[in-house]
Amino acid sequence: MATYVVTGAFGYSGRFITQRLLDRGHAVRTLTASPDRTHPFGERVAVSPFHFDEPEALRASLAGADVLVNTYWVRFDHGSFTHDLAIGNTRALFEAARSAGVGRVVHVSITNPSADSPLPYFAGKAELERALADTGLPHSVLRPAVLFGRRDILVTDSQPAGSTALTRWAAEHADSLGVTYASELARHRDRIREYDEL
Repeated sequence: MATYVVTGAFGYSGRFITQRLLDRGHAVRTLTASPDRTHPFGERVAVSPFHFDEPEALRASLAGADVLVNTYWVRFDHGSFTHDLAIGNTRALFEAARSAGVGRVVHVSITNPSADSPLPYFAGKAELERALADTGLPHSVLRPAVLFGRRDILVTDSQPAGSTALTRWAAEHADSLGVTYASELARHRDRIREYDEL
């Protein structure tokens, strides 16, 4: 049994990943901005808040982890929560993982990240892929085009589309991200997987 820290285990993608890890008998802890959010895991997942502004507390929350599974990001700027803030927070997370001796990082990015992109989402993801590589930590980067499944807000529960062939297909394949992440956790070489490989 290995110990995994999943960022946002009570959120959309983190929930599928966490369930898959628990099903395989692993210990799971989460770092989250919503420690009181309702979730299906009961006492099986240890909960810590993000401590981005407290490096020692952040490092301590990662101590003893074999793998960090990072789903943390922001879809769009909203008030004081911006892409720039998410980049800084993720850099702090990667540094804390390095300092804590985490064995591997599995990181979700996006299709075609580019430092030259005029879109902060894509430019920020490119910057974070570089930052992760610069830590020297063993890692995998997954580059999905879109995350979808039961209760997502982009495909299956998008209104006014209602039920379509696409939304039914997406619901049937909702756990594909959990399966993909779980398969990456056993990797021992750094790699990047593009959306058409996922």
